[in-house]
Amino acid sequence: MTAQRTAKTPAKSAEQSRPRKTLALKVPVSTVAFIICEWKKFVTTRTLPRAGCPAKLSDRGRRALVREVTKNPMVTLKELQRFSVERGEPSRRTTISAALHQSGL
Repeated sequence: MTAQRTAKTPAKSAEQSRPRKTLALKVPVSTVAFIICEWKKFVTTRTLPRAGCPAKLSDRGRRALVREVTKNPMVTLKELQRFSVERGEPSRRTTISAALHQSGL
């Protein structure tokens, strides 16, 4: 009877159960479950871009504004706005002000 049972049960494939994977990797079962669900949903485990508005200022434009302000700390927002238009990246004064604030200036 036992020989019959063993013959009927399929051989374990290379795919292991979640608890065995967690024991092998020493991570919680919930973490492994999350990774497996994420893989099934997105076919990758990389962090994908989120929805939202694109940035008004590019990183290059933001760095240029920061350089300009560090060169001349007394420059006005209106002058910085003119500077950004000359660079080909027109922005509002509030956008420039927010970018400088986020940069720590």
